[in-house]
Amino acid sequence: MASSSTTPVLHLGNPPTNKLTRSNFPGWRAQVVTAIRGARQLGLLDGTNEAPPETLPVTPADDATDKTPKAVPNPAYDAWICRDQTVLNYLLQSLSSEVLPHVHKIEHAAGIWQALEEMFTSQCEAKVTNLRIVVENTKNLNMTTPAYLTKMQGIVDELAVAGCTVTTLLAGLGAPYNVLVAALGVVMMPITLSHLYAQLNAYEHR
Repeated sequence: MASSSTTPVLHLGNPPTNKLTRSNFPGWRAQVVTAIRGARQLGLLDGTNEAPPETLPVTPADDATDKTPKAVPNPAYDAWICRDQTVLNYLLQSLSSEVLPHVHKIEHAAGIWQALEEMFTSQCEAKVTNLRIVVENTKNLNMTTPAYLTKMQGIVDELAVAGCTVTTLLAGLGAPYNVLVAALGVVMMPITLSHLYAQLNAYEHR
């Protein structure tokens, strides 16, 4: 009896409970990458683990009557496509009905991952630009520091999701705070909201 080889089953666990929508890409991405990295399949997403040849050439024996080159299925490709389609299925199951139609025809994991990255990177960049415009147009005027920070908190939260820091608040403080903004601007570490609040309060009471 001829021996047969089996491909190890790839276990990724259940897809994220919160499926990918148009507003939760950073959090969704973190969960998906963690699961796929844990299964040591990240190369299927970034394209570094490319598909091997689907078939392998077979050289006819010297005494063979038929000298036509032959090809046989490549076991390495069979193993690769099994892993790739498992990861692809995991991704598809984690997409909401509003995202799935944009990528459901893509056949490999790297392709769907690239499409999602491009789709949501452009969306995040547009969102950050719009939020920064809001920040810049929100001037402190006669607002107290607590009132100003309360007004800006929602914007800061959205910017944080897109990878921005709380220092974007400084854009709306206006001329009276230029000295403080300049001083905070040279600090070589992230500024938290609580730290900024304390600095502004201290500045106002000088």
